[in-house]
Amino acid sequence: MKYRSWIALGALALAACSPQTPPPPAGELIKKGQPGTVTAGTDGELQIDKDKLAKDAIVSIVKTNPGNPPSGVSGGFTALRIKVGSVATRPAINKQEVNLPELPGCETGFRMKISFPAETENASDLRMYNVTNGWTELHPYFVNLQQHYVIGCMADLNPLLEQGEVNQTYTLGIPSTFKMAGGTSEDFAKSNNEIFPVSRTAFRINYVGALPPAGTTQKNFVITGPSGWNDNKTFVNSFNPRTNRSMTFNVDTPPVTGTYQYTYNDGIKEHSGQFQINSEQVLARPSGINVTPSNQAGTLTVDWTPPAGAALNMQQVTVSLLSDNSTSTLGSAVGNHPVNVQVNNFDAQKTYAVCVFAFSNDPVTTPFPNQVNESRFCTTYPPINR
Repeated sequence: MKYRSWIALGALALAACSPQTPPPPAGELIKKGQPGTVTAGTDGELQIDKDKLAKDAIVSIVKTNPGNPPSGVSGGFTALRIKVGSVATRPAINKQEVNLPELPGCETGFRMKISFPAETENASDLRMYNVTNGWTELHPYFVNLQQHYVIGCMADLNPLLEQGEVNQTYTLGIPSTFKMAGGTSEDFAKSNNEIFPVSRTAFRINYVGALPPAGTTQKNFVITGPSGWNDNKTFVNSFNPRTNRSMTFNVDTPPVTGTYQYTYNDGIKEHSGQFQINSEQVLARPSGINVTPSNQAGTLTVDWTPPAGAALNMQQVTVSLLSDNSTSTLGSAVGNHPVNVQVNNFDAQKTYAVCVFAFSNDPVTTPFPNQVNESRFCTTYPPINR
């Protein structure tokens, strides 16, 4: 018994003194100079081009929490943390895939891809951020709206790898962006119980991303047009994205072909940009307006012929008192012709201005800074014989 105990103790001592085989490091091996792709399931992946990795490395990528985004960035998207370390022990299983570069302008050869939900609003405004480096944007980048991911060009990882393990987090966000575009407006006006055509300049605004802090007062935006527009004066108006992110309006001055510049400070940052208006591009006015009383009390049936090229479901009918020079309405309806309009406090003894308004394209969904034109035609009900 003693001898066998001695043998067992000796075996234990031998095992304790024998060199241990270290466990393989977590991650995937990408060899020096070879291309590779390391995935995080359906959440995204890290892509490395050929001849860009300066040494063998173990790469891992996991889902993580990016924390709160800075002011002016709307977050809540998937975040991926990558770890890249030099191979110092037994390598992990080698897994390499060769992908064609999706960002030809990415000279570093390191690209991060992160997926986003298909129902994401304003997905075209998504950007990719390096959270570890102070939420800096990656450039160049590309938003794939069909397959729902953003791919961004990362900085060169080799200098960081020389200093030790790379450990960085990336995520998506939508920066607050103020956009403007313009167009022509073949409008109508009311004055002294008369309606008459006028030519105006149409504008539209869209604000995406993180809203300014609560309690932010309205801020002014400034439009500067080409020579001759608005008597060579700037146009100033207020806009509060907390009240309404989108707005369409027109300015009572004819459009002039050329470049229009704008600025807007939302309290977070200064937004600026420019767009073009071609005054020769106009949307014909709706025609053939016919107004009849419907079977329902206080309701008018309005029919018309839409202008060629109009966004049919965006057409709007408004009814107002002819004697009221303001823009207030007593009833409205949106859609293709004909429509029924319920008129508040309808009085058969009064005369009303009935107008049909049309857009060349949807002013909200049409990409900025594309030109969107508008037109209006008005008639009176009952008709005025002059």
